[in-house]
Amino acid sequence: MEFCATSDDVFEWTTQPRRVLVQGAGYIALELACLLVRLGSESPSFAGAVHILRGFDEDLRVCCRQNCHTAGIQFVTQQTLAGVTHVTGASARSFSDGHRVEVDAVIRAVGRRPNVQGLGLEVAFGGHG
Repeated sequence: MEFCATSDDVFEWTTQPRRVLVQGAGYIALELACLLVRLGSESPSFAGAVHILRGFDEDLRVCCRQNCHTAGIQFVTQQTLAGVTHVTGASARSFSDGHRVEVDAVIRAVGRRPNVQGLGLEVAFGGHG
């Protein structure tokens, strides 16, 4: 999505945005949201699903969500990010339910496709890789 940063881009920022939206609910998204909040950014986090850390132990997920809430991280669940527009230094984010959020940066931490081209995995796994 245009105007969005990746988790790698964060480490190249020359200034820290005051208001950040982190799209994702995995450990990288939560790690970045926690880091930014501790450094002073307002960091509402965005999760498209009902739960954070899908596939992790339920007790761990509940504890992590409570700690994130205590740290000031907010979650928007069961919504999809419908659009991002860049407007004079800030960005407007619209969600599938129609509400908008004004932030200075968006980080898309929603997973990546592995870069395994040319590694010969099809040979290593007998055509099943």
